[in-house]
Amino acid sequence: MVYNYADNLVFTLAAPRYQVYMQSDVQLIQNEILAQVTPVSAMLGFLAVSTEMTLLDSTQASGIETLALGLILNVMSLMVIGISTILIYSLLMISIEKRRF
Repeated sequence: MVYNYADNLVFTLAAPRYQVYMQSDVQLIQNEILAQVTPVSAMLGFLAVSTEMTLLDSTQASGIETLALGLILNVMSLMVIGISTILIYSLLMISIEKRRF
């Protein structure tokens, strides 16, 4: 009997939706969304409804990309700091070696 009805259900979050997605931790976003979606899918029946959260999957993929980009930028900034430190040290050593007392 259930199979004669609609097979898609579009579920939206409460009124300030953007506040859920403003967090930087993808796991917290996933927990909050699942806490609201799970009771709805439980009332409809787990076997009759297939739950897909494409937006959540895309945020998880972008979270991994953001993590990788942040790691690359941190390594590059450490390299720039190291090179600038070596350059300043070598310039100071050259200026000290040229002076004769």
